[in-house]
Amino acid sequence: MESATELTLQSRIAILAVILDIKPASLVCTDLIQPGQVPIAKERIRELLSRCNLVYKLSGADYQNEPFTSLWYNVAKTQEFLERMQDAQDHKNINEYDDTLGKALGIPDSAVKGFVSGKKLSQDEIRAKLTREDRAFMFFMPSADGWESEVGVIRNLAAKIKEISPVLYTEALSQVKD
Repeated sequence: MESATELTLQSRIAILAVILDIKPASLVCTDLIQPGQVPIAKERIRELLSRCNLVYKLSGADYQNEPFTSLWYNVAKTQEFLERMQDAQDHKNINEYDDTLGKALGIPDSAVKGFVSGKKLSQDEIRAKLTREDRAFMFFMPSADGWESEVGVIRNLAAKIKEISPVLYTEALSQVKD
């Protein structure tokens, strides 16, 4: 996974979370790439996800940083979860979208409810209550009421990444500002 340099660090970790059954699905993206490199990036990502026995769908492209682009993929362990992601992304109501997508991505229910209701930890609370390691592997916004139990999911991911990919683990920690 370390060699999948087209993908952002968080995307590489998210793919490992799916492979390790910590999450059933993830939304991942490439780093910014030049237009001429898009076909090569698509092929490398297709090869990577196929080797990992994951199902995926190119869900879009972001052109906000033209001439560069980012490609977005829905990635899942099964076709069922890939379809759940697509169903969530089709919701027009933002709360339904957040709720359905959060569940499809395997985010703890209490965190999804906290996010939808606006009862999530603030950035200051996250820095005060979560360790540096927790913040490096946080793939959802912990809720104000359930963060203590929700952080267990994050710590499980961090421990498994540290075990199977010390390079990605160290890289993730290095990007956290204290």
